[in-house]
Amino acid sequence: MAFEFIPASDPRARFTVDIPVGGKKHTFDVPKMGFIPNAVFTEFSEWITANPEETMVEQGKRPIAELFDTLIGMLKIDNAAKFTEELVYAEKKQLWEEWQHQSNLPLGESSDSAAS
Repeated sequence: MAFEFIPASDPRARFTVDIPVGGKKHTFDVPKMGFIPNAVFTEFSEWITANPEETMVEQGKRPIAELFDTLIGMLKIDNAAKFTEELVYAEKKQLWEEWQHQSNLPLGESSDSAAS
């Protein structure tokens, strides 16, 4: 079997889910973690270094929500405000954790197909 190269533009390189927000469904569509553009990854890494989790907690912030909001802002996705401003902490946490989980699965495989 020949090696199949999957470019960043391939839908299998993305984490996509429809989310009900304010009575409407909005599509949350971001690159899987390994497909985040290098410049964005560098910027995000620098932000993480400058904003340690302990400091966020001391400031009364929830680290996962801060990480989520910051990375979504850096990715400049469509309707970003629908996800950063309208979702509550537990909703962001669900997305963040599933985004990471899906990013760690072999390309083309979802949680559903991994369980079968």
